[in-house]
Amino acid sequence: NAKVYTQYSQAKEVKREGWVRRGIVGGENIVEHMYNCWLLGMLHLPQSYEKEKGYDKQAILNMLLIHDLAETETGDIVRDEKMLDHERYNREENSAMNRLLLNSTYPKKPNLEIYRTYWQQWYLQKDINAEIAKDIDEIQAVFQFCNYYLQYPDKFTDDDATRWISGIYSLKTELGEKIADSLITNNPKFKKIVQLLD
Repeated sequence: NAKVYTQYSQAKEVKREGWVRRGIVGGENIVEHMYNCWLLGMLHLPQSYEKEKGYDKQAILNMLLIHDLAETETGDIVRDEKMLDHERYNREENSAMNRLLLNSTYPKKPNLEIYRTYWQQWYLQKDINAEIAKDIDEIQAVFQFCNYYLQYPDKFTDDDATRWISGIYSLKTELGEKIADSLITNNPKFKKIVQLLD
């Protein structure tokens, strides 16, 4: 138990690789990313949503709170590289999470089976809650990019901005689109960045 906790408690040491490569000092780590995704969902998701059967805000929040834990073992892989061998990286991430969560009978510890269920929902992306969680993951990353783009204009190009902003136009859910509109598209602070797509 101590070994498992020690390993995964080091998640704060794993920086988001995209920010590292841009030389952003003190850039976001994976714990901050997961927490900010969770916070975004907590603040912006409705408690109930009749338009989508099976909608469960708490399930979405639970997914967001654990979705990148595997990166403590695998490291954070930048998107462009991950897409070159998406299946392999997904398998590695799933294996790492299974090593954590399938050991659901740690001696004298609560059963982790419920978190395994949330992880599988996220990994398989086959229900509305997983799709909303994935949209929030994307929105948070774009929101963070926009802040860094404004804070460190010498670290990014207009092409970078165009590529990042385009992510919010491929969201899968209505709730995701509404949140992206509120936080990014209609955010006066990011107006110049969004206009790069026009």
